[in-house]
Amino acid sequence: MKALWIILSVTCPLALSPTVLNAQKTWVVDGARGAGYDFDAISPAIVAAQDGDSIVVRPGTYAFPSFINKGVRLLGQPGAILDLGKPVATPFTITGISAGKTFVLSRFVIVASYAKNGVYRVVGNQGVVSLEDLGCVVGIPYNDAVIVNGCNAVSFARCYIPSGLDILNSNASFDSCVIDAAATKPAVLCQKSNVTFTSTSANSISISYPKANPALQSIGSHIRIANGRGSKWTASAYYWAQNSALEGDAQSSLLLDPLTTLVSTNNANPHSGFGTVGTRRLPSLRVTGTAIGWPHTAEVVAAGTSSYALFVGLAGQPTATMFGDLMIDPATLFHVASGTVPPNGLISFPVSLTNDSRFVGYSIGWQVLGIDGTNQDLTNVAITTLR
Repeated sequence: MKALWIILSVTCPLALSPTVLNAQKTWVVDGARGAGYDFDAISPAIVAAQDGDSIVVRPGTYAFPSFINKGVRLLGQPGAILDLGKPVATPFTITGISAGKTFVLSRFVIVASYAKNGVYRVVGNQGVVSLEDLGCVVGIPYNDAVIVNGCNAVSFARCYIPSGLDILNSNASFDSCVIDAAATKPAVLCQKSNVTFTSTSANSISISYPKANPALQSIGSHIRIANGRGSKWTASAYYWAQNSALEGDAQSSLLLDPLTTLVSTNNANPHSGFGTVGTRRLPSLRVTGTAIGWPHTAEVVAAGTSSYALFVGLAGQPTATMFGDLMIDPATLFHVASGTVPPNGLISFPVSLTNDSRFVGYSIGWQVLGIDGTNQDLTNVAITTLR
């Protein structure tokens, strides 16, 4: 074990937050076999890597293994493409990430010619799984492009999911994602899960025989939707059928930001069936920037004149609090800034991180505690993987 320091600064002051991290190695994959490469394919790099290692993938098109069960960080450079094969795409599965470990897949375009069996699965993980900046090109879409099942902490940021998302028995968060519908199902199906959506949109197919579908269907789940920079949920239409944008059952709960756009069909209620529904402005957080030594920008959207406190640390498993789930490892939690949101409901400011290159590949979690009168809410977790 080797003690490293995360150095944070807001404006001028410096503060140090100690945390103990495993030493790591960075491997380079380059199909063109350029200078400094270790492997020309991804699979042997994963075999060689240990938990905590980073694998940087240079531009090119690469085959991807069907199973990944190591806590490694796969970091694509612009132009890195994962090809799941032809004629029928072979989906990959992320599984067996144990508690205390983190898996990252960041900045790739995934190509699936015919996604009959889906695109990827995130199954049976007690550790943290972070999926960031994933595009997806599907020649022929099918149901259930992405399935999350039996996972403790899965985070999606800036991802496109082309044909349906199923979440079962999991804790998951989605930030700035777009989810399109499956052929015959809702765009999002949540079962016995705890899910937060921020600045995320989901769209059901306009005609879905034999019936229309909501954008989201919840079965025994707790759903939280924050508008953030804009969130739109659109039900599909089928002749005269009435369909709510969000549908739940008596065992489901919904906490909804009233600025969220819900598009139902044929004068149906915007949401229906949930056992409990709460409506209030929900704070949200967006963090941009990932480069070592360069400033990040934190952007908080919340009710005007409400208060906020920004925290940072290593991304971790959910810890229940009276304000919601904390998604930062409490042992590394560091308070960055506090203040009042301007009347226009938006505030942004720079935050500088360490310039120590040994931190390349580490996933940093950011969350805000928003206080608006008697309402106190933790935002979505914003995860940035340092490069």
